[in-house]
Amino acid sequence: MLFNSFEFLLFLPATVVLYYLLPWRWRWLMLLFASYLFYASWDAKYLLLILVTTVTTYFAGGQMARQKDKKAKEPWLWFSLLVNLGLLFYFKYANFTLDSIQQVVDLFGLKVHAPELKVLLPVGISFYTFQSLSYTLDIYFGRSKHEKHFGIYALYVAFFPQLVMGPIERSNKLLPQLKKEHHLEYDRFVQGLCKIAYGFFKKLVVADRLKLYVDEVHFTGMTGVDGPLAVDGVAAFIGAFFFAIQMYCDFSGYSDIAIGSARLMGVELMENFKKPFLARNISDFWVRWHISLTTWFMDYLFVPMGGYTPKLSRTAVNLIVVAMVTGIWHGAGWTFVIAFGFMGLLMVARVVWIMRVERWLKAKGYASNLPSVPSWVQIIALFTTFSLSTTYIRAESIQAAHILLGKIFRPDQWILSTQSIVLKNGQFEFALCLMAVFMLFASYLLPFNLKFGRYSLAFLTGTFAVIYFFGYDGSTDFFYFQF
Repeated sequence: MLFNSFEFLLFLPATVVLYYLLPWRWRWLMLLFASYLFYASWDAKYLLLILVTTVTTYFAGGQMARQKDKKAKEPWLWFSLLVNLGLLFYFKYANFTLDSIQQVVDLFGLKVHAPELKVLLPVGISFYTFQSLSYTLDIYFGRSKHEKHFGIYALYVAFFPQLVMGPIERSNKLLPQLKKEHHLEYDRFVQGLCKIAYGFFKKLVVADRLKLYVDEVHFTGMTGVDGPLAVDGVAAFIGAFFFAIQMYCDFSGYSDIAIGSARLMGVELMENFKKPFLARNISDFWVRWHISLTTWFMDYLFVPMGGYTPKLSRTAVNLIVVAMVTGIWHGAGWTFVIAFGFMGLLMVARVVWIMRVERWLKAKGYASNLPSVPSWVQIIALFTTFSLSTTYIRAESIQAAHILLGKIFRPDQWILSTQSIVLKNGQFEFALCLMAVFMLFASYLLPFNLKFGRYSLAFLTGTFAVIYFFGYDGSTDFFYFQF
């Protein structure tokens, strides 16, 4: 059941109405049933995976809660990690690992063929696995307590607004809200509707519209590189920008709909994006982009590894490892490793600048004489760099990404003509793409939380009018479903 489907437009109001009609003590059960029904609409058999994750993390958390010594908690922590990461590895990374081994074997000319597992990737497994693991990790580190009510904990794992694509919530924030009695509040309810409307605007008006152009640039046929070979440098460059915006609007649009849907029932989920394309440096960007995941890796991987240390080489290793793990989390492919590895190198470069270059300049007295770079230049430079790096995320292969980037950086491939810019979609569709991008950045003038007070109804009316007249009327999956 997609958020942008007719079924969800019936499912959400029915769930919200039932939520407020039922007595408080039964609401958790109704929400749990609704959440399982929501997930089962894709494939009911994969509910078993959610149940396995729920039972193992709950049981491990309960066992750790009984232990006073941290050393005694470790076996249960490892039990939770091995079971849940093992499931994630099998369904998401087993074929990728076998393919990589096969490529290495082929390099040596050995006649060995790795088996291919016929496994479908369960929707949302990366998200609910990490949310569940954060529960056991927080109990291990003493940050939260064991939830005794198994039903409430099961709802924490499967809460339908953020089950499939996040935000990845923490137990000490979400669990208390699921146990609290919420009353229908007009202001909060309208704010939830505004958030949902803004999410649909991002998805239907911006992401789905830009997808038409991006798909033509990246179209792959028999050779796997048909689209990249056909377009020139101008179209490849525009495609890189459009895909970065498409990916952002697709994912942040889902997050906004999730946050708004939960808010209708009085539950507040964390903001997952805070206008990342206004970031002036790579560190600022990751504070604004996919916040629930970046903070997850910060708390459970980067800091335990040592985080930022006085030793530059150790800090660099920590940053690169976290960046590459983040890439692997996003997708089982070397294109993701390259894209996020490059971003990790940018983080290392920034740390080197701060820890070495700036200190040296200050020590020599040169810092005051350096010209300051205008904020808008920093924003454009970072956005351009990020957009080009996402070519690897969208490309079907490393070869296809190299072809497109090669055309972008070759002056002889820049052919300024109407056909080379608008491609087969035509001038009207391209104009709609530009208008969608303009409306997106115009919306950056709005506050994060969309609290308009008496202007809320005007915002809702205007947003749905824009969606009606300019939204793409085809049904498309959310890009992050594959993660």
